[in-house]
Amino acid sequence: TFTSQLHNSCSPQERESVMEQQTVLRQLEAILSIYKLARAGHYLDALREVAKLPFLPLDPRIPDVTADVLQNLSPYVQACVPDILKVALSCMDNVPDSDGSLRALKAKIANFLANNLKRNWPRDLYEKVARSL
Repeated sequence: TFTSQLHNSCSPQERESVMEQQTVLRQLEAILSIYKLARAGHYLDALREVAKLPFLPLDPRIPDVTADVLQNLSPYVQACVPDILKVALSCMDNVPDSDGSLRALKAKIANFLANNLKRNWPRDLYEKVARSL
């Protein structure tokens, strides 16, 4: 397997770098799949995937996290976060909230934004959240 080849042929520093790059690649692939689902009109599936992203605390079943979860993400993944949130909010506009789970997800997004105000994300993201509440 790739991992065993990596273990035998690389220094520990190189191995760690490759593993970090693989993590970033998996995160970017997850983001891309959300964009594809939303663009194809599969809004509910896109929202499920957004809630499952391990690097964003948006799962309504999990308590809010106030720690800066973004500080350990690569700059590439960090740069995608505002757009992921916009996509999620747009998807919510197209799905009925039959059980309150969308309201819970909106609250998670609003809390997440409030905890990350210092990031100075695009103004339209804040406006979109304000309109959705």
